[in-house]
Amino acid sequence: MRKKLAFLLKDIDPLCEKISALERESDKVAWDYMDRKFARYMALHVGDNFKAIVVETEQNPVAKLDDELKGARIFLLDNDVHLLERVEIKIVESNIATARIYARVSRSLDV
Repeated sequence: MRKKLAFLLKDIDPLCEKISALERESDKVAWDYMDRKFARYMALHVGDNFKAIVVETEQNPVAKLDDELKGARIFLLDNDVHLLERVEIKIVESNIATARIYARVSRSLDV
């Protein structure tokens, strides 16, 4: 039994590293797919308003939709936002090729 266990565990570290790399790659493919689906949907809603939460303020502010549709990453064209601020955004552009959605903040929902 001990020999079997030693044999099974012999090359486990490289195997675990390979599995981890493959899992990260599959997650990236899934995120890219969802970003493109969101961009395709938003291309039909340019000019519409949605509720969102600011999730990143470094360099290019990013918000995530928190409306009927949840989770889409929205690149904000406004720099005067605060982390975790709830905002209403207006979709300005949706680029399906780059899977990016751009919006401007209409108003802050935090009071």
